[in-house]
Amino acid sequence: MYYNLSRPVINPLALGVVGAIGGAVLAPLLVTAGLGVMGFSAAGTVAGTAAAAWQAGIGNVAAGSLFAGLQTVAATGALPVAVTFVGAGVGGLGGAVVVVYSGIGAAAGGLRANVSADI
Repeated sequence: MYYNLSRPVINPLALGVVGAIGGAVLAPLLVTAGLGVMGFSAAGTVAGTAAAAWQAGIGNVAAGSLFAGLQTVAATGALPVAVTFVGAGVGGLGGAVVVVYSGIGAAAGGLRANVSADI
């Protein structure tokens, strides 16, 4: 007997959800790591880094400026909720792009599971 399953092997919705969750988890980690690479730390800017050069170029840092915000995030580890939402959106979009361009989605014809069994 031959069975042709009409459902895709990989569910496009599941892939989008996994991408969104992955993006929401990874975005804060990547932002924090990126700030560290730039030279922002919990103790302030690290000498000899891009952040130190930026601070030297602007002199007194104004409260509420981009530099002050980045330093606050690096010092406290608290990211705005928007970063998580943006990460989730990018991850979900990435999942959708994979579905559309790889051909694994039902709309694209997708991979189909062909199972044969002799009964």
